[in-house]
Amino acid sequence: MVLGLWADLRSPTVLFPCSPALVERAERMVACHAGELARNDYLGMLRATGRLAAIRGVERVLGFGATALAGVQHAELLTELGRVGGRWRAGIPRVSPRLDLPVAWGADVSDHIASVR
Repeated sequence: MVLGLWADLRSPTVLFPCSPALVERAERMVACHAGELARNDYLGMLRATGRLAAIRGVERVLGFGATALAGVQHAELLTELGRVGGRWRAGIPRVSPRLDLPVAWGADVSDHIASVR
């Protein structure tokens, strides 16, 4: 899985809805890093990126016009890659409350990965 924090993922394939309890846990973990928080508002960044992913993530993963997820306030976007038959394959675009590997894989992205290296 690839997670985008400092920049948007080029092609996210999974939208992972975050429960309020998970968001609170993440905030507690970030709050432990006083030095970093004195330097930058990483708690604000955590909240803002999770909220933004919940709002526009459905369309980024499932395509333009996809319906927002009712009640989802925070989410995480991920890009899922798997090595299948010697080639890199993208995960099937989906909303997933659990991070299980897909049963089937999507597009061959081997050439794209090779060009990024």
